[in-house]
Amino acid sequence: MLQGSRSYLSNTQTSKRLFEQVVAQKLANLPHDPKICFDTQLPLSKITEKLIAVLKRFEPFGPNNLSPLFYADNVIDTGFAKAIGKDEKHLKLNLREVGSPHYFGAVAFDLADRLPIVESGRPFSIIYSIEEKHMEWYYTPSVACARH
Repeated sequence: MLQGSRSYLSNTQTSKRLFEQVVAQKLANLPHDPKICFDTQLPLSKITEKLIAVLKRFEPFGPNNLSPLFYADNVIDTGFAKAIGKDEKHLKLNLREVGSPHYFGAVAFDLADRLPIVESGRPFSIIYSIEEKHMEWYYTPSVACARH
């Protein structure tokens, strides 16, 4: 019985080594710069209550039904961007399109390193999802930015 156990362990270790070699080869062929895919381009000015109502029809969002990601360019902060969170790794923003008076509150998770870009005043692009914020006395849509 011991002999069979040793043979089994030896085969398991060989299989594990082969598996790790195959995985390493497959990963070596992948790009090292991860990309984020978005569903469609949607300027911030096109976010309306009607659009939010349509998006709600696709809920609940989760692992098998991801919330749609949108792309917007020509975006600037209103001037109040700041790092937030325990480690100040996130950004709190008020984003608007250049030339538009309407802005959206936004949180950019793990993107505090982009604060100099935001503070430069130059337009930038974002990939975002639309979320609803319900406060006691009002409702407002907001955006959550993704790393790209």
